[in-house]
Amino acid sequence: MSYMFFTVGEGDPSKAGDVVAAAAPIMKEAGASYVRGSVTLTGEMTGKGVVTSIWESMDDYYAHRHLWMTDPGFMAVMEASGTVPLMTNVGQILDERGDCDGAYTVAVFQTATDHALEATQRVMDVVDATLVGNGVNGVRAVRGLAAGQATGTYLGIFYVDSLDAYASAIQGLYANADFQAAAASSGLTVVERSFSRKV
Repeated sequence: MSYMFFTVGEGDPSKAGDVVAAAAPIMKEAGASYVRGSVTLTGEMTGKGVVTSIWESMDDYYAHRHLWMTDPGFMAVMEASGTVPLMTNVGQILDERGDCDGAYTVAVFQTATDHALEATQRVMDVVDATLVGNGVNGVRAVRGLAAGQATGTYLGIFYVDSLDAYASAIQGLYANADFQAAAASSGLTVVERSFSRKV
């Protein structure tokens, strides 16, 4: 399975895209299969920039992290944007469906009582059939491994082009009997939701 790293920084949100553009080539050269930047729009993290990357190995991430954190060009962009790294959280990708890209992401933090991979996949089957292509481009299921207060929780990341379309589509999901059954069987409980904009 792959691992998702979420590095949060505080700085000028209008320059968050510059930070991602400087980091992405170095990270991909080092082995990241995916790099995405976003600015959080809601909650206590509002205005914070996040660089998300996917790696096949946590060891590889940490073995190569110094490459961008000591790169003169990247550090110059960090200084120009006033960006200070605050934290890095790590999650394990359990499943993904559809096209995991879009103008916005909706992160849904959940707790569960059934931690079997099959339980996650049952929920994702219904999400895939109900939402993907119907207001949602794609979705990832991620379990917090070393993620501060989110450690041990489940993160559903919905990739959308319209937050309004997501809000409409999610109501249909919650009314779906198959979803209700799968969620109840897994003991899923939503504890937090946040919106982010891609940069």
